[in-house]
Amino acid sequence: MDEVGAPALAFEQVSISYGGQGFALDAVSLEIAPGERHALLGPSGSGKTTLLRAAAGFEPVRAGRILLGGRVVDDGSHRGFIPPEGRGIGFVFQDYALFPERSVAQNVGFARKRADPGRVRTLLAQVGLEAFADRVPSELSGGQQQRVALARALASEPSLLLLDEPFSNIDKSLRRSLRESTLRLLDASGVAAVFVTHDAEEAMAVGDRLTVLAEGRVLQSGTAMELYRAPRTLDVARTLGDVALLAATPVAAGVVETALGRLAVDGGEGGTVLLRPEDLVVESPVEDGSANARLRTIRFLGPVCELILDAGGGSLTARCAAADAPVATGPARVQARRPGRLVPDPPPPGAC
Repeated sequence: MDEVGAPALAFEQVSISYGGQGFALDAVSLEIAPGERHALLGPSGSGKTTLLRAAAGFEPVRAGRILLGGRVVDDGSHRGFIPPEGRGIGFVFQDYALFPERSVAQNVGFARKRADPGRVRTLLAQVGLEAFADRVPSELSGGQQQRVALARALASEPSLLLLDEPFSNIDKSLRRSLRESTLRLLDASGVAAVFVTHDAEEAMAVGDRLTVLAEGRVLQSGTAMELYRAPRTLDVARTLGDVALLAATPVAAGVVETALGRLAVDGGEGGTVLLRPEDLVVESPVEDGSANARLRTIRFLGPVCELILDAGGGSLTARCAAADAPVATGPARVQARRPGRLVPDPPPPGAC
């Protein structure tokens, strides 16, 4: 039984290593609240899938503890380890792991100790597959297979659902609608869910909160807005999206000198001011006397345009609505529509 008020899932200083190859997870601490949707984001090898597998019981921890609803399910010892079938968790695998010889209804009902045709019918109706109950997985599209896997994971009424890149095998044109239908189903069930993804847009769309990992460590956790607007490091900033970087010299409280002139900053610390490409307002062409950059390229990308600028000996990328794009390259005036954020990392080669 879950402890009242306890997190749905908690990692306490969890470490996992593989022989002499270093740590796959290095002292990771993280809490997932009941009913929360949480996205684990990071590049390949960051530890996000290992963290998910450890929660499920597929990867025993070397040190630290994992708790589900306040109950310890792994403390690094054989005695304290509860196997996957004893954890009450639903898992959606990246390849869905459906039984190819079983029907859709049989796949969904497999998670329950006793067959419950009514529960299976309800879940299939919720994922829009009631008419496909007697088909086998090979007769379904990728999106339909994903929905079967989701229904199966929810069939046992778990307290926690783990999803390993559940949309990665879906055509981009269908991914958004499938994602939204999945979120509606999770909201209706009230179950806490942890998603693994390497796609920043997807992480921001599905997660009430996000955790960015790299090399087995947590870099930062928070809401999508917090991580996007107030990243602690350049690595976090780049994980969430494109950046515009300027070397900065403080001249007053909340003001720095840059290649574009003086800019306001609203927090952070370090010698680099970080802006997002959409934070930059570009006017071009302008008289040379008022220019602080040169617009080199206007790249049409449908609803938006990408603007490549030279400023202060470096390169800068801005982004604007296509309807607001400059009409010509040449001398440009660049301003920031919002304060920047200082980060401690030095600007890379080519930054302004």
